[in-house]
Formats: sequence, structure tokens, C-alpha cells
Amino acid sequence: MNKFEAERRFIQRMKDNYPPGTRIMLLQMGDDPRPIEPNTKGTIAVVDDIEKVYLCLNNDVPGQEAAERLSQKLMTHGVSHEILIPTRKDWNEDRQAACANAPHKSAEFFISKNQEEEPCPTLQL
Repeated sequence: MNKFEAERRFIQRMKDNYPPGTRIMLLQMGDDPRPIEPNTKGTIAVVDDIEKVYLCLNNDVPGQEAAERLSQKLMTHGVSHEILIPTRKDWNEDRQAACANAPHKSAEFFISKNQEEEPCPTLQL
């Protein structure tokens, strides 16, 4: 099984195990400047899948040659994709120019199909 098939199977397991209506509870959000309160509860509306892969490599000869090689591999597996090219040397420089030191967001949830059940293993986003 190749990596793309493994990812597709993982997404299908997520859809099967956590259908719309599954209750979730946020444990923490790390260093987010505008955190949601811990223990906030919610309900899953949908588990989406990736329809397209975006190749985001450096804007130099080695980076773009690598993007082309990856593009060929993705094409052989029938994976929809697009090559994106940063304005500057790399995507980090573009990000820094757009929003200096933007915070990295993360969240941690307990997942349970029913509010009364024991929480399932933690899902780290």
C-alpha cells in the first residue's frame, strides 16, 4: 500500500468513526493569542478529505525541480495537484512579510460519540 492509499484509508476511518453528530470537547489550544475556553464542547458537522495537493517548495532551481518530480509522481497515482510558487525565496519569507511572527495555532480534543461515554483517545490538530 502506498502513502496516498494509506491517507485515503485514514480519512475514511475518520469519517466512519466520527460521523456528523459526534460530540467533541476541547482540552487546550496551546499558545493561541485568542484561545477558546478549555472544556468547550461541540459537535462534528463533517469530516472533510483532501481533494487537491498543493506543492509549495522554494522558489529556486532545486525547489522547482523537486516540485516537478513530485508532480510527476502524484500524476502517476492520479492525485489532483497544483504547484504554487512563492513570491520571495521561500514560503517562510512570504509568510513573514505578510504577517510578522504570526502565531502557530494548535488544538487538542477529546472525541466521543455520546456525551455520557468515556472520551476516546485525544485527537491533536
